[in-house]
Amino acid sequence: MYLEPVFSTPIWSEQLNLDLPSLERYAYNLQEKDSGRVISNHGGWQSSDIFEFDNTPIEPLINNIRKLLKVCFQTLEVPNIPVIDNAWVNINPPGSFNKPHIHGNNCFLAVVFYVKASNDSGSIFFDRGSLQEYILSNFVPDGRNTFNSSRWQYQSKENQVIIFPSWISHSVGVNESDSDRISIALNVKI
Repeated sequence: MYLEPVFSTPIWSEQLNLDLPSLERYAYNLQEKDSGRVISNHGGWQSSDIFEFDNTPIEPLINNIRKLLKVCFQTLEVPNIPVIDNAWVNINPPGSFNKPHIHGNNCFLAVVFYVKASNDSGSIFFDRGSLQEYILSNFVPDGRNTFNSSRWQYQSKENQVIIFPSWISHSVGVNESDSDRISIALNVKI
């Protein structure tokens, strides 16, 4: 029997090898200058949007992500050149988390890069739509693969980048470690 996975959801991940201490200093320096904002963060700090990347400590990260985005666009057969619209920094101290949300405003792909994370600092969770979640949780409560799970997670890992469609509902679990979880997130347009 032939199986065709219809309406697949691509999620890419890649381990990078960037200067994390420099990125961590950048995040904390930004926090000192920026009162931040509250969007999906509960108890954590999120910077205002960052639009300038050249000649900053995040330039090497942006350059790596641009290369990865080209592969994503090729996989999706999108002929456009990916454009990073904006970025922001998240600093989540112990006890904080990010509520379920999507990325809108003409965003096609979303990106998260972990600057500082440990095994108990909170995973990123991706959730199916409410109807699929209802059906799967009632009929396949112990789903464990990409066909029957209503929720999928990736452990937060330092130097890891995760790229996913912006319309997928996602959240980040409670930071149960004794130190901050730091990430840099981006929105990508076509």
